[in-house]
Amino acid sequence: MFIRNTITYLTLGTSVLFSAEVSVFGAGDLNSQNPYGLSQSEKKILETKQKVETVDTSVRVVKNDLQTINERLQGLESIFEGEGNKINNISFSLKNIEAQSSKNQQDVESLKTVVNQLLAMQEENLKNIAELKKAMTEIAKQTDIINKNYLSRNEFEKNMQQVGSAQSVKSTSNQAETKSITSDNTVFDKKPKNELFDEGKAFFDKKNFNQALPIFEYLVSANYKPAESNYILGQMWFVRKEYEKAISYFKTSALLHDKGYWMPQLLLNSAISFKNLKDVDNASKFFNTLIQAYPDTKEAAEAKKIISK
Repeated sequence: MFIRNTITYLTLGTSVLFSAEVSVFGAGDLNSQNPYGLSQSEKKILETKQKVETVDTSVRVVKNDLQTINERLQGLESIFEGEGNKINNISFSLKNIEAQSSKNQQDVESLKTVVNQLLAMQEENLKNIAELKKAMTEIAKQTDIINKNYLSRNEFEKNMQQVGSAQSVKSTSNQAETKSITSDNTVFDKKPKNELFDEGKAFFDKKNFNQALPIFEYLVSANYKPAESNYILGQMWFVRKEYEKAISYFKTSALLHDKGYWMPQLLLNSAISFKNLKDVDNASKFFNTLIQAYPDTKEAAEAKKIISK
């Protein structure tokens, strides 16, 4: 019994000794991985330390996150800066486009105005062309009438080829009728034709037809200004009321040159000649041709007065 008790005491003592030794070497070590044997104060310190470590870890994480975010922000800033430049460029381009658009709009409006003017001009030109075609058609009809009632070009050219002999006879006849002061063409042959024309024109303007007639008959035979010379001969016979002769010369003049300054007067006197010869149809046709071809002339006004009566 004694031995058993002794062993028990020894065992307890040894446990106590071992227990005391562990406490001595590790108890209260706050830096230990698994602290033990801590007092309340040490537990509080350990808890605080653990919280601080946790907070520190969180702070480091936050710092890392902030650094990452900062890097991203710098990247975004760079992107935004680039996009800002692009936006500025786009804004500048838009302003240029707007300015150009405004200019283009002005150009478009100007172009519209020009186009409208051109359309108006085209419409006016179409009207003028239509009127001109109408006038040309009427002139063509009157030309056909003239060709029908007057000598044809072929006949005229044929007569011109025979003018040497025929005109000589005609000149002699006319000189006899008008009691001309001369019957010798050799007098005229000695003068330049242009001077002779001016001399005959001066006699004509003074209504000295006796002097003018042989001169212009000679000039016609010499084929010098034949269109105007025939017109002047026709005028002299018209004034003398020799209407058939006047018409013959007027016809020859018109066939030779239908654009002469004398055409309005020629058409008017032709119409009056036909009227006096009681050829109402031809008179009416010549009056109408004059009015349509030369509407703004005094001869056309005279024709209208005659027609109105």
